[in-house]
Amino acid sequence: RLFLILWGHFQDNYLTVQYTDVDYIVFTDASRYVTQGQSPYLRPTYRYTPLLAWILTPNIFLNANFGKILFSVVDLVNGFIIYGNVQSRFNPSVAFKSLCLWLFNPITLVVSTRGNAESLIILSVLLTLYFHHRLSYFASGISLGLAVHLKLYPIIYSLVFYTSISPSATLFQSLKPNLGRVKLVCGFCLSLVTASSVSYYFYGWPFLHETYLYHLTRQDVRHNFSPYFYLLYLHSELDTAPLVSLASFLPQLLIVLILSWRYRSRADLSLALFVLTFGFVTFNKVVTSQYFLWYLSLLPLCIPELHFSNTKRVAMGLAWLISQGLWLLCAYRLEFLGHNVMLHVWVASLLFFAVNVYILTQVL
Repeated sequence: RLFLILWGHFQDNYLTVQYTDVDYIVFTDASRYVTQGQSPYLRPTYRYTPLLAWILTPNIFLNANFGKILFSVVDLVNGFIIYGNVQSRFNPSVAFKSLCLWLFNPITLVVSTRGNAESLIILSVLLTLYFHHRLSYFASGISLGLAVHLKLYPIIYSLVFYTSISPSATLFQSLKPNLGRVKLVCGFCLSLVTASSVSYYFYGWPFLHETYLYHLTRQDVRHNFSPYFYLLYLHSELDTAPLVSLASFLPQLLIVLILSWRYRSRADLSLALFVLTFGFVTFNKVVTSQYFLWYLSLLPLCIPELHFSNTKRVAMGLAWLISQGLWLLCAYRLEFLGHNVMLHVWVASLLFFAVNVYILTQVL
């Protein structure tokens, strides 16, 4: 990871394609505003919690690579949380393989060293699972609330965490409050409301809009693996664009509710969280490379439970990589070579979507 950070410095200065993620530049600019006593939301496209800008202020007064080093260290912490989780359910040999699957995953290595903050969100999710397995429901709720404050997507875990505390076959019993569930909800509300209130106190409406509300009508037509990108592109200049963006949530919502109900009775939620995340990302209207980390961080926890033959595992892995590579090739031709291949990118998106749906059905 340290080598990749150093390599990134070289590539940024001497090669055409930049190694550092554009988001990292946005983070750093926002942190600069904070050190000047101003709002991080003065930086256009900063659409994150102000906590991130506060955490990364050492980028300004210490070293520009501070954030990359921090994210890489958190990557290592995440790896050892994964190791402890798997070791508690299987043997040390299986746990070590899961640890290696996370630490030496090329996507994990590249995303954190390019300066993307996903490792912080993943840490919050893994801690939520850690506390939940140890029946520390209040702490689990605290961690989940923080995860949702950092990034909205962990809200999809709320129902399955809630119902798994006292599994039941009936809807009424699954939703009926008890002490454990009350602790979970109280912890969740306490951390989410506290973090959001502090952020709102300092930055007001810009915080609410950029951190939460913007994502409801977000329309990314570039760097987006989702097949929705072409639909959003075609409607981008029309009055129907916000409606199309909101409507794209419906299949996602249905998938999350169905999967949450299916896995409501599991004592070990590792597989449930993986399936939920994989389904959510697959059907999301925006899919970027860092989103893959959301479920790849959970895969090492549940891969011992996936009873596929080695041949099938390799075949599914290759299908996922090849379809992703095809999309990247088309996107490169569009973005860097200026070729008129928008339709090709969309077809590649459909292929990647189909591969992901197939993998999801096999896991189910």
